Amino acid sequence: MEMLEWIYNIEWSADCLPLVQIVVAQTLQAASPAVRYQLLLYNAPNIFDGLKWHWKAFIEGKVDSYVSQV
Repeated sequence: MEMLEWIYNIEWSADCLPLVQIVVAQTLQAASPAVRYQLLLYNAPNIFDGLKWHWKAFIEGKVDSYVSQV
């Protein structure tokens, strides 16, 4: 649920949703379609932690850098 709230935060939702779609697709692509939902639920905390790290490192870092330059 936390991941969904984070994804649909009004401030960043246009940028978060595509990132989440890519990460989830990459995470589950090798899994059998019969177990993908189960793996998504099981791995959701790890997926979310990775998303937050990438977001902070790349997206927020670039925005902060840009704002500092301006």
